[in-house]
Amino acid sequence: MENRPLIRLATSNIHPEYRERFSNWYNEVYAPMIIKMVEGYKAIESYRIVKESPQYFRSLAIVYFESLDGWMKAQNAPFYKEFVKDQDTMWANRREVGWTALYELIKSFRSSSFTEKAGEFKPEDAPIVHIEGYELPPADEEKYDNWFTKFGNEVYVPLLIKLPGLQQFSRYKFRYTYSPYAVVPKVPIVYPAYVSIIRFEDIKSFENFEKSPELAAFRQGLRIEFPKNLEYKWYVQYQLMRSWRK
Repeated sequence: MENRPLIRLATSNIHPEYRERFSNWYNEVYAPMIIKMVEGYKAIESYRIVKESPQYFRSLAIVYFESLDGWMKAQNAPFYKEFVKDQDTMWANRREVGWTALYELIKSFRSSSFTEKAGEFKPEDAPIVHIEGYELPPADEEKYDNWFTKFGNEVYVPLLIKLPGLQQFSRYKFRYTYSPYAVVPKVPIVYPAYVSIIRFEDIKSFENFEKSPELAAFRQGLRIEFPKNLEYKWYVQYQLMRSWRK
């Protein structure tokens, strides 16, 4: 198996009375120190939900690792273990956690206008992320992956990536449920086998994407292949607040 780039999706709700304190601690201590001190971490991005909903948590972090090996190295770093212990002491009773999952990158597309530097991107140029994943029965997961590889990658996504304001379309596969923290979700989470993370330069670009004939054609192609109750498990937008990179 290829040692592909990996992300961790982590969502949480901080109790309202502690939000400002947690934000200051996360922005000034946690994220900068983790990026600086822990080998294996590539980047951390902090997001806030665009439209609050009881279905989704208010805060999102997307954490990037160079590979599965990089992630494993990070988890075994003594500094990281001590840092996580301190975090549990400070915040375990002051927040709820949601997603705590690792996904590996399958394929990523970028628009021709996306700012690039040394093969990387600036998340500030596409601060709106749309995350979607379908609720597929296990028997259909491989069929969906094959359809996306054949038609999504070759036909539909190349059309979508040309839409104004759509800057990046990345597709990921679920690897593990993982949380380093003592606090766990109140209700066990069943994760989508595949998720797409689509980046936009602003919320208007996302709204235009939703109304586009290109997206309608993409969804129609899926409905033809999966005519029975193809429903979204995740369909949510977050806005970038801060980011940290090596």
